[in-house]
Amino acid sequence: KTTTHTGYGKAEVAANEHVTVTCGADGNYTAVLQKNIQGTIAIPDTWGTVILDLNQHTIQGADATDAVKAQVGLIFIADDDESIHVHPGTTLKVINGTIRGGSGSAAHPNGAPAVSTAMNNARMTAAPTNAKIEVGNDAKLIGGQGANAAKNSSQHGGNGGAGITGTIELLVSGGTVKGGDGGNGADADTDAAKPGNGGSGGVGTNVKKVTLQSGAILGGNGGKGGKASGDNKNPGGTGGAGGDGTAGGGESNNNGGNISGGEGGAGGDSSTGNGGQGGQGGQGTEPEVTKVEPTAPAGSITNGTDGQPGTDGETPPQPPQPPEDTEHTVTFENGNEQKSTIVKAGEALGEAFDD
Repeated sequence: KTTTHTGYGKAEVAANEHVTVTCGADGNYTAVLQKNIQGTIAIPDTWGTVILDLNQHTIQGADATDAVKAQVGLIFIADDDESIHVHPGTTLKVINGTIRGGSGSAAHPNGAPAVSTAMNNARMTAAPTNAKIEVGNDAKLIGGQGANAAKNSSQHGGNGGAGITGTIELLVSGGTVKGGDGGNGADADTDAAKPGNGGSGGVGTNVKKVTLQSGAILGGNGGKGGKASGDNKNPGGTGGAGGDGTAGGGESNNNGGNISGGEGGAGGDSSTGNGGQGGQGGQGTEPEVTKVEPTAPAGSITNGTDGQPGTDGETPPQPPQPPEDTEHTVTFENGNEQKSTIVKAGEALGEAFDD
């Protein structure tokens, strides 16, 4: 809601408590954030080219609750004004701050994407036309954190949210896009519970066209497997897989930045059983769809490291066993005569009765 508005054309300025919007000499608008925003920001597909200067503030989607799953930080939508018949699309350049997806909860453990595009499933969330985003200097787009599972719940950790997902074109020019980290699996110290597995890290991005000029696209790290201790005799939980840097089979152009998969989560320890397996590290990118310009600065594509396995427990002490009886008494009948003798294990019976 606009509270002040002055000027027209290139002298236009509009503002409210959250943002100040000005028009530049090129006719494009710049929106400067004035405070942190808790909640989802919707961007319609009728704005043209807009700079979103976060001004060192954060936009964060709502965290999950018992009733509602985690919410995206920023979403591109179709403009719902029925008087608008032309949707030229919106190219949003984000600088100087952070956009985060909401984090998971026990009831809805998965984190939300930092940025996504709407689906054609409701009037207010219709899919946008021609959505593009540029992640510029000092901008960070980070998927929501997967929830850690509660102790003795036997639940797995939540999965991290994607950095960017949907029908959108992505350019990274100095900023960072990162998937959210997976949550840790449940620890267990009672006989009835089981250690949970770690959640998977979120993908950096799975959009159909990615261009990386500088900056980074990173997969989220996998969560840790739960520990087995006390009365629990189970193996430790498996670590979550690291998220891929880029995925989805779209076009990926690395012209000088860093693309990396997330690290796999560590396996859980066990007091008496086997330690859990470490999670697999995320893939940096898909080589078959990745292009590198020959004149571009040196970039890097790396896979995430696998998680370390959990520590095996010690075998509990066993009660002493009686010594094995290695001698046996054998009775042989020959007519009316009986003869008994002691035979050692492994000794032939014939030898015992030769005399």
